[in-house]
Amino acid sequence: MLRKMIAEVTIEDPNNLTGVCAALIEHGLDVELGDCGDKDLDVIVQLDARTLSELDDGDFRNWVTGIVKQVGGSVNAAGPATEGDPGWGIAVSRRLV
Repeated sequence: MLRKMIAEVTIEDPNNLTGVCAALIEHGLDVELGDCGDKDLDVIVQLDARTLSELDDGDFRNWVTGIVKQVGGSVNAAGPATEGDPGWGIAVSRRLV
C-alpha cells in the first residue's frame, strides 16, 4: 500500500545544499527547504523530502540515507507522514516504485 513518507534531512555545510536537493529530486522525492539556523556559529540547513512509497519505515530511512550521505547530508528522522507534518496537505507528485 502506498503511504506518504517524509524524511527530515540536515545539511551541515550549506555548500552541499544544491547537491543534496538534486540527488533527492533525481530519485523521485519532492523537497521543501525548512529551517536554516546556526549551531554554535556553523550554519545548519534542514529540509523535508517526501514521496509516496511502499517501503516500510526502516527501508525508507535507509534508502534516503543512502542518497544524501553521498552528497553531504544526513537523515534525522524518516517514516510515514502524519497529519500536521510539514507538507501534509501538499500533493506528492512522484511515486517510488
